[in-house]
Amino acid sequence: MPDYEFPKAFLEHLRGQFQRALPVLFTGAGFSLDATSITGRPIPSVNTLKEELWSLCFPQDAYEESTSLTYLFDHALLRHPKKLTELLRPLLTVETDSIPEWYSVYFKLPWFRCYTLNIDDLPAAANRKFRPDRPIEYVSGAASQTDRTIDDSGTLSAICLNGTTDDLPDRVTFSVNQYADRLANRLDPWYLRLTADLLTRSFVFVGTSLDEPPLWQHIAIRGERGRDLRELRPRSYLVIPKLDRARKALLAGHLDPRYPNSHAGG
Repeated sequence: MPDYEFPKAFLEHLRGQFQRALPVLFTGAGFSLDATSITGRPIPSVNTLKEELWSLCFPQDAYEESTSLTYLFDHALLRHPKKLTELLRPLLTVETDSIPEWYSVYFKLPWFRCYTLNIDDLPAAANRKFRPDRPIEYVSGAASQTDRTIDDSGTLSAICLNGTTDDLPDRVTFSVNQYADRLANRLDPWYLRLTADLLTRSFVFVGTSLDEPPLWQHIAIRGERGRDLRELRPRSYLVIPKLDRARKALLAGHLDPRYPNSHAGG
């Protein structure tokens, strides 16, 4: 991959945003991979989770690499719900002392709010280890907004959009059926909050290629409501080792060429 020189103007923009505690952190699976679970193993990647679930679902059969993680989870949830929880909860529970110091750089920055697609409890473990000036409040997206309010004034809210380990196995958003249920709710309170923030705040996306169906559904809803309105979306940043051309083109299609703050980088 060719070296990418981060434009100085972008650094100045981010510096100004952080001085006012305005940016939002958004993390995906890649963000957690350097942490270790209480099993002594790294927080699992998608491929590792597939292998683990395959062993649970089809222990007598040779592993099929092409299998879908969401279908495996659906099968395990239907056939082995208790064993599924017993398998995943330890694998996704972070050993506090294992967290590398580089995570403290992220969690101590003056974010306005944090969203994560991950089910692991890295934000809660980071709060215990690094004890940031703004304590991290670990919020499950499985709770409705009427069940749980958030207060960003004295804490950093880390909203786990797909639920937490405490929500395993049937309250997380993981399987095909769970995604279908989430998509059926066009007014999901947490995703509506997220898309409202997308309209008004700079985001830093880390460790995700932005392929979550509920996210795109709510972006589309935002487009329906704001198609004829002027959007002044702040510049956002995607931090990822590589991005395939189709994904880059899709993301670029959601940038408004009328406004100079929209940017798609290589």
